[in-house]
Amino acid sequence: MTEYLQKALVTTTFLKDIINDVLDMSKIESGQMELICRDLNLNELLSEVGKLLETQAHDKRIAFSMEYQSLKQSWVTGDQIRLKQILMNILGNAIKFTPEGGMVTLTATQTIENGIADTTFVIRDTGCGMSPEFLERIWQPFEQENRTIYKNGTGLGTTISKNLVEKMEGTISVDSVPDQGTVFTISIPFRISNRHGLAKAQSPQKNAADIKDRHILIVEDNELNRMIIKTILEEQGCILTEAVNGKEAVDIYLASPPYTYDLILMDVQMPVMNGYEASGRIRQSRRADAGTIPIFAVTANAFQEDLDRALESGMNDTITKPLDVAKLLEKIARIKPDI
Repeated sequence: MTEYLQKALVTTTFLKDIINDVLDMSKIESGQMELICRDLNLNELLSEVGKLLETQAHDKRIAFSMEYQSLKQSWVTGDQIRLKQILMNILGNAIKFTPEGGMVTLTATQTIENGIADTTFVIRDTGCGMSPEFLERIWQPFEQENRTIYKNGTGLGTTISKNLVEKMEGTISVDSVPDQGTVFTISIPFRISNRHGLAKAQSPQKNAADIKDRHILIVEDNELNRMIIKTILEEQGCILTEAVNGKEAVDIYLASPPYTYDLILMDVQMPVMNGYEASGRIRQSRRADAGTIPIFAVTANAFQEDLDRALESGMNDTITKPLDVAKLLEKIARIKPDI
């Protein structure tokens, strides 16, 4: 039974990835893809990407390193979510296609001129490489080499990454040799943020003291995602309860005394009952805290219509995947527990 459940979990995760990638491609092709540009800290973003992927690399016994400490300008203006998506796509593929004992590296450098931080990310791996024939069609949707060896993947990651990079007015290129490895080079001209030279943002360690003993209900059907969130919050001293779908979350919430939970982290796409419906039922319940308990949507989609739908269903805020740990802790720290 355990084996079947594990296979079902992998299948469900794979299908969600396909749905998200297809939705992204559809919005790109229809011209509905919009970048949400805000101040972002490249050092913090790259640190979070590294933390999210280092376990995956470690499990495959791959040497994984990221060099970005020499960046001249950390604070820039850009779409943090989409930049992280690009790097996660390319680095994730590098780890996936690199065998045990191999190496994956990212190096970030910058050139500063006229208020622009031209930032180059070079991602190298010692994996299986790609044939010259495949390199000619690598940017086409649903193209994958070595499909018989690596079954998990949508074939859209590189296509989406290229479209996003170009939408950021950047460039992406690839060099590869079969059985020797691959090098992706991504260059994006970020406008330097007005926060240049200001004090660093409040660190997660400072926020940690503020969220100790917060009781949080985590609602997430993906076991790996749930484990990541749980590990992060347990390190900060939070008290956690878990639910694997919206219906279970509603049942747990209604069965607990009012004001038990300080926050609900609600995944959006789940079986049985999705996060939107679950949030609506919680808000419509007659409990004393039904209208005040904070509910954060946890979603891989950051389009304006997705954010609007989350707010319309009764959610207070959104947390995007891949997780920005510093931002998550900062948002939790802002919540004043009910007494």
